[in-house]
Amino acid sequence: MYGSNFLRRKLRPHGERLGVPDLTFQAMRRTCATRLQQFGGPKDAQRQLRHTSPATTLAFYVEAIPESGRNAVEKLDETLFQDK
Repeated sequence: MYGSNFLRRKLRPHGERLGVPDLTFQAMRRTCATRLQQFGGPKDAQRQLRHTSPATTLAFYVEAIPESGRNAVEKLDETLFQDK
């Protein structure tokens, strides 16, 4: 499946069930950047996202996520990868 089909057919239905109706690849990328920055620091997030500077990562990708959003993402992860 191409990216947009995978998003529409697989990811968005899971997101809607978990209370994240506007799930996008950008939202997942920002979540990844935010979590990496929390656990490893801005340099680790910058490297993973392949930015030339940690300033880019911090300015445009790292965001504060409310507890409810974190819980929804964790439930989505469990749902998508429960068989692994």
